[in-house]
Amino acid sequence: MSEYWSRPMNTRMLPLLALAALVSGCLVETNDPSPVIVHDSGSLVVDWTIDDSKSPNTCDLSGATTLDVTVTASDGTAAGEYQQACTAFATTISLAPGSYRAEAILLDSADRERTTPVQIRPFEILGNDQLTIPIEFPASSFYSP
Repeated sequence: MSEYWSRPMNTRMLPLLALAALVSGCLVETNDPSPVIVHDSGSLVVDWTIDDSKSPNTCDLSGATTLDVTVTASDGTAAGEYQQACTAFATTISLAPGSYRAEAILLDSADRERTTPVQIRPFEILGNDQLTIPIEFPASSFYSP
């Protein structure tokens, strides 16, 4: 019998557990003999429409060039401000695990608000996940030019 197989079962399993931990997340070293897995960040996908459309013409006609999303953690601390071209109609935001709320507005080329804010319902990022939240900018949400 080889030396490897004569070791106790928990010693033989450590390389497999370490490999599994690296594939599914990060491995953190501690004095505890069992591995600790820390989850990576997750993603929020904001998927928007303008007056029920994803046509680039709706961005042009409304004067909107950029989507601006402000994310706040549930405790009120700022989690970031993110921007994407209006014509993309979706943006992916990487966030650490936690509870959040957000709001989105459309801006013009001079970074002036073109719409009233759209509140994004409270959501939770678990880590290694992707949450898609659709939002709508109705025609009534736009400010007069």
